[in-house]
Amino acid sequence: MNYRMDISYDGTKFNGWQRQSSTDNTVQGKIENTLSKYFEKNIKITGAGRTDAGVHANMQVVNFKVDKEADTGMLRRELNHFLPESIVINNVQTADERFHSRFNAVKKVYKYSIWKYDAKYPPLFNRKYVYCYDKVIDENKIKAISKKFIGKHDFNGFSSDKTKKGTIRTIESIDFFSDEFKIEIQITGDGFLYNMVRIIVGTMLDASAGEIPIENIDKVFETKNRELAGYTVPACGLFLEKIYY
Repeated sequence: MNYRMDISYDGTKFNGWQRQSSTDNTVQGKIENTLSKYFEKNIKITGAGRTDAGVHANMQVVNFKVDKEADTGMLRRELNHFLPESIVINNVQTADERFHSRFNAVKKVYKYSIWKYDAKYPPLFNRKYVYCYDKVIDENKIKAISKKFIGKHDFNGFSSDKTKKGTIRTIESIDFFSDEFKIEIQITGDGFLYNMVRIIVGTMLDASAGEIPIENIDKVFETKNRELAGYTVPACGLFLEKIYY
């Protein structure tokens, strides 16, 4: 049986999504351990993507195979009972045996939340889920800058992982949602490299604040030189928002 699960998690206290031999404090590790106890056999799950330490997910999709048939409603309830409260299984369903959570994904949406420097007061209840930026953001300027990232490009210079062979990605859209307290930047693309979203956001902030020339963005695409791009914004403001199949 091939099962698909839709998951949400608060990544604040986890060492990222991916299981690690040095620690069991990962989202994948916690879910695999709980599933293995439930089915009484070693279960490995495949996620649609890997989020870094401190990054959150409103929608992460996984699949796993096991030679037992389970009541999906009961499985969801049991997992939510035994998993840490910072991980929630939203849905469990049987899937076609060929379904693969990572290879079948056609696009992903990430959201980055920034608390405005000129907001009336600092964040309280959502302080772990926003980046408190220390400058006033010129929203018209940052929106204009964002257009440079739209389309199909080699994003090698906007990534921290230099071992990855394929670095061509397509950004479909970058949308902004703003109120008196927050700016949310939503980036939709067919895939993302390690730290790519956080570096793109940091580059847009640096360019709009005049910390780096706007022309540097074109130079990074041309030269793949990470040093010409902006900084990597903190993980706390980043959410894996949605995955399309």
